[in-house]
Amino acid sequence: MTEQQIKEEILRYLKDDAYNYAVLIDGEWGSGKTYFVKNVLSKAIYDQEKDTETPRTVRYVSLYGCKNIADVQENIAWASAKELAEGRNRKSKGREEEGETISKITLSSVKIGSYLIKNILPGKELTTII
Repeated sequence: MTEQQIKEEILRYLKDDAYNYAVLIDGEWGSGKTYFVKNVLSKAIYDQEKDTETPRTVRYVSLYGCKNIADVQENIAWASAKELAEGRNRKSKGREEEGETISKITLSSVKIGSYLIKNILPGKELTTII
């Protein structure tokens, strides 16, 4: 499929209320998947969704290194936490020190949370911990 065909198919998929799943784009290493998602597809989704009642946002999550569904869930949860911190950083524009502190806290939280999940609370759901 071409980039245009992929973009059109994903936009069609998002319009269809019958679906409520994630989208996986698979391809060879270095083929441009990340660039395509971050620079082409995200903009197209934003343009399509911006005037809807509940617009969706794109959350890019790499599956590199994931060995099981728990790893995927962990990546999604931390991506969400990072997105919230970055949103907070944008709101505190002009207060760089506060924004920098929030970024450091988020990074530390990822490291601490990952350690807790793997070593201290292995039976707990990541979403519960966060």
